[in-house]
Amino acid sequence: MRNQISRLASLFSILCALLVGGIVGCGEAGTTGPVDSPTTPTSSSQGGALGSGGSSTSCQLIDHSVRISSQADLQAYANMDCFRIRGHLFIQDTAGITDLSALAGLKSVSGYLAISDNADLESAVALEGLTHVGQGLVVEGNHKLESVEFAKLRYVGGYLHVFNNAELTAALFPWLTTVNHDVIFAGVNKLVDLDLSMLTTIWGKFIFEHSNGLEFLCLPKLVHVDGHFIVHFNGSLEGVSAPWLKSIGGDLEIERNPEMERLWLPSLVEVMGDVLVLHHAQLESCLVDTLVDGLEVGGDVVNDGNATTCEVDVTVPPAGCGEICVDVGGGDDIEEGDDDDDEHGDIELPKCLEDGDIDGCSRDVLHDLD
Repeated sequence: MRNQISRLASLFSILCALLVGGIVGCGEAGTTGPVDSPTTPTSSSQGGALGSGGSSTSCQLIDHSVRISSQADLQAYANMDCFRIRGHLFIQDTAGITDLSALAGLKSVSGYLAISDNADLESAVALEGLTHVGQGLVVEGNHKLESVEFAKLRYVGGYLHVFNNAELTAALFPWLTTVNHDVIFAGVNKLVDLDLSMLTTIWGKFIFEHSNGLEFLCLPKLVHVDGHFIVHFNGSLEGVSAPWLKSIGGDLEIERNPEMERLWLPSLVEVMGDVLVLHHAQLESCLVDTLVDGLEVGGDVVNDGNATTCEVDVTVPPAGCGEICVDVGGGDDIEEGDDDDDEHGDIELPKCLEDGDIDGCSRDVLHDLD
């Protein structure tokens, strides 16, 4: 019973931090969030695309899963200004498709979106209208792909996986706030630009591994990870910064990042599993000790194989993400009744949280915090 009370109190603290971190967390957040234009969907049970295009007042609903296997399949959607897919979208095992610009009108996918094993896909994947993926989003095995940008995507109802895209240099999710399962980046050795600047909650594990291009992993508004937080085997990674991260529901594992010298988690108060910080010749072990001293840890603590000397006074905070990653934005004061049309906007808490009903707030409700 005591653990349950502690857990509820912790969750309430996390949600309070969502309110604050979403407003004043570091990172350039832009002006206002993307707004989807109002639409009146129409439906179809036929295969392929619908009609010859949408309009400013209608958005076509494709009421089945879609598989794109050829350029002809893709071009069927080129003249659709606005459409939604009620089902899955698979773009897999193609040859001859070099870009996905024909999908510019796509607004949402209720199921899985998979972009995988496309031999000739090389131009930037920029699904600029996509705001919502109901289940998993996977970008995997596209060996010529250079960049992905989901400029309006705010919510992924399942996992987000970006695996083994050998030429990928940029993965941009500038308005993504919530992922309802695991977030994993792996085997993206040329990645130098990762934008998760609005991500606040991950309801699974977070893994960044086996990627040798990125120098700084910046999660400027992340507040809660429900599973493990794992960063390991990244050859060029010099720092991890998550200044608003309060709680990790599994292990905190930072291991074998040979260039790492900064681990900046100043708001972290709880790790439900183990804390493992291992084998970093540049990361001073006393900085790890200072981090652990302020934590409630549910498992073991192992601080081993890190630098034994401390040249910097540990009472002086190391550089936060505002210095090592992006410029700090202006922020917005928390004021009752404040409009959310200024630089960062306010986050309106669901009524269940205002009433203190933690158990009554499901994950689906919490994703509306964006």
